[in-house]
Amino acid sequence: MEYLNKGKYYGIPQKVIHYNGMIITDNEYVQSRVDWHYHENAYFTYLLKGNLIETSKTETYNCSPGTLLYHNRQEAHFNIKPPGYTRGFQVEFSKDWFTRHNLNTGEIEGSSILSNPEIKGLFNRIYNESVISDTVSNISIEG
Repeated sequence: MEYLNKGKYYGIPQKVIHYNGMIITDNEYVQSRVDWHYHENAYFTYLLKGNLIETSKTETYNCSPGTLLYHNRQEAHFNIKPPGYTRGFQVEFSKDWFTRHNLNTGEIEGSSILSNPEIKGLFNRIYNESVISDTVSNISIEG
């Protein structure tokens, strides 16, 4: 099983933003299958286009545009990308980011789909701000 260091994902990164313990990666998925792996940090994936199947030890998620998926750090999973163009972005948080904000990742285990429209709207705004990428984007994203 492969271990991916912070900021590393399968696919072709279109844009990567580092800010104060957060890494935002706009990613084009190109591999039809990615074997079992896990990531150093907790992160959210927000699917922008196409479809993706994410399987963890306990769940399989069929993701379509607008899906927001959370993976806790070191949560093993694999991916299948059906034919067609697929793109998403990840918002990743370092252990230090959680500590600075008095949050404990141990309280949130595994992977899960978030369907609350307000939370999904927040990630849509984060994505839009990352595209704008002006002098206040970093502080807007963190806010």
